[in-house]
Amino acid sequence: MVNILDRLESIGPVEVGVHNAGNAIWGPPLETKTTDFEAMWRVGCLGGFIFGREVARRMLPTRLRDDHLLRGVSSSSRKSSICCIRRR
Repeated sequence: MVNILDRLESIGPVEVGVHNAGNAIWGPPLETKTTDFEAMWRVGCLGGFIFGREVARRMLPTRLRDDHLLRGVSSSSRKSSICCIRRR
């Protein structure tokens, strides 16, 4: 991810970052293997954190705007979402 962002920065400055990765494993929750859950968590949660951190590092201190948005939606229920907004 760092290498990809470095290549993008060689073209121009990063103004916004969007992490929209997913790898769902469908099946009954009680039959979900721990390794499968961890794989989904790594792509969605951990991947989103690392991506956001690396984008923010490139945008600080001159390009990071006042509003920061982190939003997550559970694929099991489209009505369930997490949204965090930080305003300085």
